[in-house]
Amino acid sequence: MTSCPECGALVHSNRLVKDGRRFRTGRLAIGLLAIALTTAFVGPIQNGKWAKTLPSFPLVMLSTTTFGQNRTDIRREVSARVFNGSLTGRSASLLSETLVKDFRDDEIRWNAQAAEYMLLALWPQSKAALEQETMAGDYQSRIVATMILKRKCKKPTDILIAACIADLQDDSDLVDWYMGRWNAKSSAIYLSKWWHLAETYVLEALDSSDPQQRFLAAVVAGYGGTTVRVGDVVSILAPHLMDNRIGGDSRVSTPALFHLGPRAIPYLREQLFFSDAQGRPILLHIIERLEYPDLNKRECKNILPRITLTTSDPLTSPIEKSLRSH
Repeated sequence: MTSCPECGALVHSNRLVKDGRRFRTGRLAIGLLAIALTTAFVGPIQNGKWAKTLPSFPLVMLSTTTFGQNRTDIRREVSARVFNGSLTGRSASLLSETLVKDFRDDEIRWNAQAAEYMLLALWPQSKAALEQETMAGDYQSRIVATMILKRKCKKPTDILIAACIADLQDDSDLVDWYMGRWNAKSSAIYLSKWWHLAETYVLEALDSSDPQQRFLAAVVAGYGGTTVRVGDVVSILAPHLMDNRIGGDSRVSTPALFHLGPRAIPYLREQLFFSDAQGRPILLHIIERLEYPDLNKRECKNILPRITLTTSDPLTSPIEKSLRSH
């Protein structure tokens, strides 16, 4: 027994108040738990396995943030689920809305190509996002989105046709050459294939302020054999039969004018007054072939000048061949 120095009470020695800090076992337990959890999760975080434990929708939600950009663990896991077919429904639609933005011109290497492969695998859930990108994206993303839609759509929608019309414009100063090459020509070929659906849009493009768009629209209308605005189509294409510095334009214009049919003859005759030494014999040959459809190239009085080495009869050349040689 010991007497308390303050109050004088007798207190057993083991109940005396001790100086200094007490040892708290609760804090030790929390510390040990933190160490255990860290040890348990460091491995999965380092090797990316943690992403595999997430359900698809939360995973896709994370992929829309900066944590889920190209080449991250999140994007790799998302890609794996896309290609094994386990990502569907709302998750697929939400992911498509994110992926189409990777088509835009940025400083990230190869993200557009990776996004393209996934969007193709996500079809048809990716269709709505691709169509939206043809209207809301920049020049680069619009070109890529349109390309995928042309490849995947069994029948073009009005949105796709409008995107193809926009593709006819000269965008060589807006996108890199490897991105812009062939987009205008391939869209012209696509519009020609679906002429019965695209005619109204193509004819509107004849009034475009962009020379390339106006020219390609006239080519498509010519190959389509339009019965509307025939004079406008002739007035746009006929100058391209003349001697100029535009490479191969006469190879495209000649068969397009011929495909207009006999209704174009009066307008072609008018163009003879404005033609030069190169354009006049081409016009005369087209007119003669339209007036006497049973004649072949060699039987005509008006000999067609050599405008291409790729076909024996340029007037009957399909649009795919004439544009690809242009």
